[in-house]
Amino acid sequence: MIEAGVAHFQATGKRTLLEIVCRIADHICQVFRSGEFSDAYPGHEEIELALIRLYEATENRSYLDMAKAFVDRRGVEPDYFQRESNHPKWISIFGEQRNAPADLRYHQCHLPVRLQKDAEGHAVRAVYLYCAMADLAREYGDEELQQACEALFQSIAQRRMYLTGAIGSSGILERFTCDYDLPRDRGYGESCASIGLTLFCRCMLRNTCDGKYADVMERALMNTVTAGTALSGEAFFYVNPLKVWPENCLPGTSMEHVKPVRQRWFGCACCPPNIARTLASLGEYAVMSRGDTVWVNLFPSAAFTVSISGVPVQIQCQTQFPFSGEITFSVRAERPVQGSIALRLPDYVSSYSLTVDGAPASIQADRRCSQIKNRVSR
Repeated sequence: MIEAGVAHFQATGKRTLLEIVCRIADHICQVFRSGEFSDAYPGHEEIELALIRLYEATENRSYLDMAKAFVDRRGVEPDYFQRESNHPKWISIFGEQRNAPADLRYHQCHLPVRLQKDAEGHAVRAVYLYCAMADLAREYGDEELQQACEALFQSIAQRRMYLTGAIGSSGILERFTCDYDLPRDRGYGESCASIGLTLFCRCMLRNTCDGKYADVMERALMNTVTAGTALSGEAFFYVNPLKVWPENCLPGTSMEHVKPVRQRWFGCACCPPNIARTLASLGEYAVMSRGDTVWVNLFPSAAFTVSISGVPVQIQCQTQFPFSGEITFSVRAERPVQGSIALRLPDYVSSYSLTVDGAPASIQADRRCSQIKNRVSR
């Protein structure tokens, strides 16, 4: 609801819903800043991202500080979740045995976040947490938190991700398991998990402008996320394995989570609206601006309005990518402005060239961050 309030405000300029969610957030800050719940943190990591977005919309720093507190408390002894799970009235909804110790890895609270090196537990909650960590690292200039995000990204991208960008290989508890455990037929790969991964990559891009994050973001968007919905927009995949044998997707078996055809709806319907909001906000993933530089991370045929040194600039992208590698950009500004356009050089590209107004142009390629920069003045 908080994210909806921010989105409504950004789209319409109206503060009606924004003021309601600010009161919700104010109450959260009041309850969890001190007193009985001064060491509490969320079980399903989402509120951190919402509070950060609300801070960006309102500039009320108490929301940012609350998000940071939730992240900093996670996995710190004495651990709130462990104490809570040992309470006589504790009821587990995650399939754990009644008297068994809580699986702290599953809840990403086995260590303080700055010490976590491997992506663990419920895949969606994990990447949402990592998004918040990346945003907080940027806002607070926290290099230690940024390094933790980098280690977690490498854990996912190098050892716990399918070639389609799907993550969370276990159909039981929708979770990461161990390195290279990526079964083809009974994998899970929830659509929401890949959406969370693309968001994490976007957060890391904002921090570093390093194209390796855009490579993974594109992989997940072009495969798992877009495969998660039919062209009609009326049927969806929740689970995205690499291989499907329709006859063995039987109820009451270890394969019942795999559906051979897209479904119209789900009992837990998180994926369809999550896919919709991601596709509706695709521009935020494709292009970003920082100071006098516009960074083009993805290549959809679309028009974007961005800011270069405070001047609105319209960028039109025309392409048949990925079916053709030719991409044409038209750039127009309201008044003369000098700046840079950085075009991502994907990791699968072996040769490239650039022309400006029909004439060959030199390229300054930075392979370390997989970006191409060309200085332009219009």
